[in-house]
Amino acid sequence: MGAAHNDDDPSLKAEMAKALKQALNFSQDTAVNIARIDERVATLKSSMEGLSKLLFVGNGKPSLVTQLAELGQTMLMLQGEISSLTQGMGSLRSSIVQIERDGKEMEKIRQSNRTSIKVAIISAASSILVSIIGGLALYYARHPN
Repeated sequence: MGAAHNDDDPSLKAEMAKALKQALNFSQDTAVNIARIDERVATLKSSMEGLSKLLFVGNGKPSLVTQLAELGQTMLMLQGEISSLTQGMGSLRSSIVQIERDGKEMEKIRQSNRTSIKVAIISAASSILVSIIGGLALYYARHPN
């Protein structure tokens, strides 16, 4: 069996004092760290409460949640308007293509009308000329001199 320890042993007392001092220092360090953590938690809690208020209540303006909801509605409305504009552009393109086709067709009709008018003028002039020649021939036939 081992030797019995004496409570009056100076090395044992020194070790116990050293261990007690370390435990006390550790306890004090832990208390300081806990106090720092408590301060930080209080600061974070305050910040979170401020952010929560800003998000859900607002700060003189509508809350961020409300503003985001309004932006979402505005975006949906703009998407609808863009869709309508896109459809309108498609209709406009179709109309422009049809107008171009109609313009080409009208040009063909104008060209045809010009040709018809020219033929009509030539025919009328020829008829007038034939009538004049016929009238002159009849006149000279009745008045030989």
